[in-house]
Amino acid sequence: AGDVTGTIAALRLGRPIHVVIDGAALVRWIRLKLGAGGGAQARAIPATVRTILAGRLSPTTGIAIDLASDVDDCLGVLAICERFVAGAVYSALCSDQGPLGRFTLYGGEANQLTDLELFRPLPVYRACGPWKVGSPTATDPGSLARGVPTLVFHGALDPYSASLSAIRAADPGDATLFAIEVPNQSYNVLGYTECPRAIRNAWIDAPTVAPADTSCLAGIPPIAVAPG
Repeated sequence: AGDVTGTIAALRLGRPIHVVIDGAALVRWIRLKLGAGGGAQARAIPATVRTILAGRLSPTTGIAIDLASDVDDCLGVLAICERFVAGAVYSALCSDQGPLGRFTLYGGEANQLTDLELFRPLPVYRACGPWKVGSPTATDPGSLARGVPTLVFHGALDPYSASLSAIRAADPGDATLFAIEVPNQSYNVLGYTECPRAIRNAWIDAPTVAPADTSCLAGIPPIAVAPG
């Protein structure tokens, strides 16, 4: 896209920020827009894709400005990039998750590549060489606490976390684990629509059984990616 000027990041650096938009960068940006604000920013996606296909991309285009404000290639890889703590992120990505082999980016499952993994190695892994955190460690499923009533909401469009089936499979014998998929939402499903909050509040009064009424989920409107 070129050199982006005028952003806070560029002003702090005292120089323009050169932005290159390739396939991986576009996918990261689309993931951001689908999830940010409960999907409120998704309408920018079609117009931006048309701009790119028409060859009219410039340093003042929204995607270029967003990528120029990115911190350590976090945008679209992690759900939240504000107050980015590089040490904690790299320790998780490079050790707990593992940068190679069976690593699956948040939202992926074993032997199933996510959209971003098609572009591996991602730039975020550049720190894994010097960031020596040791080998991945295995977690014993038997160490999970059982019998504690737990309600888990999963956004149907959330690319940052495990799927609903993977959540349920974490401890299939636990009758007090209740997992609900929230349609037309990404991460932070409690932040943008009242329905999941109402389900949670009612469940707190009877936490040993599954939520009695989840009918409001059907009324959550789809994310609009075009004016309508």
